[in-house]
Amino acid sequence: SRFWMQALNGAGAGPWSLLEFTVSVVAPGAVTLTAPSGTINDSTPTYTWNELAGADRYYVWVNDPSKVGKVDKVYWAADVCVGGVCSATPAITLTPGSCRFWMYAANGAGNGPWSLSPFVLQ
Repeated sequence: SRFWMQALNGAGAGPWSLLEFTVSVVAPGAVTLTAPSGTINDSTPTYTWNELAGADRYYVWVNDPSKVGKVDKVYWAADVCVGGVCSATPAITLTPGSCRFWMYAANGAGNGPWSLSPFVLQ
């Protein structure tokens, strides 16, 4: 990439200066999901995961017995991550039964792979 700059003042314009640089960004890796997992009793659970270096957003997808894509939401890391832990509690009530919490991290270079945490809502 190239960045050009020219200084201006009341006497006129100075010469153009050029700075060449390379931006190296890679897509994030897999996210480690921490909750929910196993058997839970909360129909509006808090979804938690470990923050992933280089990720600026997280895509959450949750299936329950009533609907594929019951939760379909993007969260920005700056809004949901503190101290290496991220969490979100969407205001969506799940139907009891087998559920699946899917997620991938993303940044300007692309999307990471899907992570999965199956759980059962009683």
